[in-house]
Amino acid sequence: MSNQTETEPLYLIYINHLGTNWREHNIYEFLFSNIIDPSIEGEDWDVYPASNGNVTPPKEEYIKYIGVIETELDLLVIRDSETFSVWDCVDGIVPLGYENIVDYEEYPKHRLIFNYGVTLDVVNKLAYGRDITLNLKKIE
Repeated sequence: MSNQTETEPLYLIYINHLGTNWREHNIYEFLFSNIIDPSIEGEDWDVYPASNGNVTPPKEEYIKYIGVIETELDLLVIRDSETFSVWDCVDGIVPLGYENIVDYEEYPKHRLIFNYGVTLDVVNKLAYGRDITLNLKKIE
């Protein structure tokens, strides 16, 4: 589990699905900022549904850290939503990403759900509970 090196909290502002690796594990970027502000946005965050637009991550000036995970789990991320916009995540209506359980035989005891604005500590705890390591890198 990565340790936070900043004295102020870092907040989750976007999840980007990069694809799969050679082991067919999903690779995701978790983008963190040191602020939560209405000016944080990317292109087409207001498009309904998000999958109809050209949704992009927030501007680089807001991204302070990127955490990368590789996992067998499939996360549904907002940019692929066929119902909601990214602003629905910012408003707390839906999460930025959540565990896709459609192929599960039974409902999981703890479903992974990553909401906009949660701290790095919360993301680490959720990931660690599923034996997932968040590899954190500072953006200079």
